[in-house]
Amino acid sequence: MGVSLFLENFFALPPHLVPFPLDYVVFGPNYIRFPALLEVQSYFVGGIYFTTLHIMDFALAILLMLLLVYLIHYTLIGKAMRAVAFDKDGAQLMGINVDRTVAVTFAIGSGLGAASGLMYGMTYGILASPYFGIFPGLQAFVAAVLGGIASIPGAVLDGVLMGASETLATSINSNLGYMISFLILIVVLLFKPAGLLGRLRREKV
Repeated sequence: MGVSLFLENFFALPPHLVPFPLDYVVFGPNYIRFPALLEVQSYFVGGIYFTTLHIMDFALAILLMLLLVYLIHYTLIGKAMRAVAFDKDGAQLMGINVDRTVAVTFAIGSGLGAASGLMYGMTYGILASPYFGIFPGLQAFVAAVLGGIASIPGAVLDGVLMGASETLATSINSNLGYMISFLILIVVLLFKPAGLLGRLRREKV
């Protein structure tokens, strides 16, 4: 959180206050329209409107989910990540390089965040600024908690459910879309604390 707050405010600095020379587009608090990198085709099927970008979003989400599941469960680095998450000291005693594992984990998370930010910006044609990822980041956190922290498919499933519920809530009142995710979070955690696809694990002391 500290690093994210630093980066957001550092890149919001006016270009003349930046201590080293970089392209002027990189820095500044002004909004910049996200570039249209692909030609978009629109479709109407059964009264449902969608574009080629929506199809790409869905396909990319499924592909990244499958790759992440494979990485976590069927590779050595994935086993190391699960071991460190379960017991950092025990993993270190077994010869796992904890610092490298944590660094790789953050690198993977950053790559997934970059992919989602790119598709989010292209899909909605937003005006980008250093702060435009704050609300999607909160939504991603809520989706991960609701789906179950240890369940990657659960996070993806809950992301779809959240998107549908926010769309319906926004059609009723434009302000409801911002709060419906957190209302769902409270209700689900009251009745299923481990998330939709998560499982409670008892630890022996």
